[in-house]
Amino acid sequence: MHKNMPFLLVLCIVAALLTGCINEDMSLTLTSEPEIKDSDGDGIQDTYDKCPYVYGPIHNDGCPMATTAAPPTTSPATNAPTTTVPPTSLAPPTSPPSTTAPPQPSLKIEPTDWAMEGYDLMRSGVTSSEGVSVFASLWAVQRSDTFTSSPIIAYGNVYVGTGDGDIVCYDKTTGNELWSYGTRDIVLSTPAAYEGTIIAGSYDGYVYCLDAMSGDLLWLHRVGSDIRGPVLAFNDKVFVTSFDQHIYCISSDNGNLRWAFQADDLLIGGASYDDGVVYFGDGSGTVYALGSMNGNLIWKNQIQGAGSIYSTPCVTDDSIYIGTTNYDVYRIDRQDGSVVWEKETRNAVRSSPVFYNGYVYVGAEDSFFYCIDVEDGSSEWLKMCNSPVSGTPTIANSNVYFMTLEGEVYCLDAASGAQHWIYESQIGDTGYSNSAISISGPYAYFSAHALLYCIG
Repeated sequence: MHKNMPFLLVLCIVAALLTGCINEDMSLTLTSEPEIKDSDGDGIQDTYDKCPYVYGPIHNDGCPMATTAAPPTTSPATNAPTTTVPPTSLAPPTSPPSTTAPPQPSLKIEPTDWAMEGYDLMRSGVTSSEGVSVFASLWAVQRSDTFTSSPIIAYGNVYVGTGDGDIVCYDKTTGNELWSYGTRDIVLSTPAAYEGTIIAGSYDGYVYCLDAMSGDLLWLHRVGSDIRGPVLAFNDKVFVTSFDQHIYCISSDNGNLRWAFQADDLLIGGASYDDGVVYFGDGSGTVYALGSMNGNLIWKNQIQGAGSIYSTPCVTDDSIYIGTTNYDVYRIDRQDGSVVWEKETRNAVRSSPVFYNGYVYVGAEDSFFYCIDVEDGSSEWLKMCNSPVSGTPTIANSNVYFMTLEGEVYCLDAASGAQHWIYESQIGDTGYSNSAISISGPYAYFSAHALLYCIG
C-alpha cells in the first residue's frame, strides 16, 4: 500500500462528511443538490416535468432514482423452484417528512366496481353490473396528450394512465379531475385498485402505489425494464410483468420484493390468478404456471408456431384461454399446460379473451370479433368491424362490449351477436385506442386517444 494511502482515505471521509453524511453501513446519503445525469445518453439533461434524474434512492421532490438497475438474478425458467432474489424496493421520501396518511380502512371494493383489467383475478371479463343497454353519452374529458391504459373504477372514482406519464383520478359521476400523479414515462399498464390504494406500472420501470383518495405516493418499486401488462393485486401481493423477462411479486404494504421469476422472453401481457397459481405468457409463445407464494414453476409450454403472446390469459375452472400474434386463440389445460384446441383467425390476436356461458369472446386484428364454442373451438358467430379489435371485451347482463382500434364501441348480444348499438368516439384521423370497456353499475367507461368517456 502507498505510504500516503491512510492519509488520503481520511481526506475522502472528511470530504464526504462535508457534502453529506456517512451512514452506519458506510453508504453515502446526499444532503446537497444531487448531480443531474444524462442516463439515457441522448445528450439532453434528463428531466420529466422538472423532475431530474438523480443519484440516491429518492430525491426530496419524490422523484425515483435513475441509476440503471439490472434485472434480478433468478433461476432460469426451466428450473423449479426458482430462487428468491433480494428486495430492490425503494422507501417513500423521508425528507421532508411524509404527510401521507394510510389508506382509509372504510374504502372497499364493491361488487359493481371494475377494480382491475378483466374485472376479477381470473380475468373473466364478466361483471354482475347491468351495463348499458341503450346508449347515451354522460360526460367526456379531454387531455392535451392521450389516455394509454384502460380505466378502472373503484371508491367512487375512475383511474387511468396517460401518454405523458400521469396516473389520473376523476370523479366517476361528474368527470371532474381530483388528482394526478406524474411518473417519468407512459403508463400503458392498466392499474389495479387494492385496499384503498391504486397500484400502477410505468414505462419508466417503476411500480407506483398511491393513496386512492389523495394520490400521495405510498411506495414505489423498481424493476428491470418497462411495464406494459395490467397489474394484479390480491392477498397482500402485487404481480407485475416486465419487458426484462421477469414477473415480480411485491408486498402490497411496503413494496418489498417477495420473489421474481425469469421467463424465456419478454413479457407484454399481464398475469391472471386462481387457486394458488399465477398464469402468464411471453414473447416466445410460452405459457407459464407458477405458485403464487414462492414463484416455483409448476409447468410451462412453448406452443409451437404460436408467435408472441401479448394478451393476458383468461382462466376458467379447467382451462386457460389466450391469443397469439400468429393468428390463433388457444384453449390450454390448466393441469399440465397441454393444448386442448387451436382456433385460427385471419390476423394477430392481441386482445385478451374473456369467458362467458360456455363461450370465449375475443377480437383480432383481422377486424373480426369472435364468439368461440369452448368445447371444440368452432365459431358460434362472427362480427365484422370497420377496424382491428385489440381491446379486451367485457360481458355484462348477457351483452358483450368491445372497442376497435379506430374508436368504435360495440354492444352486441352475447348469445347471437346481434348489434344493440355502436358508438363512434371522436378519436380523430390519427388517433387509436386499445381500451377495454370498464363497466360499473349502469355505466361504461373507456378511453379513446385523448378522450375519456362515461356512457349510460
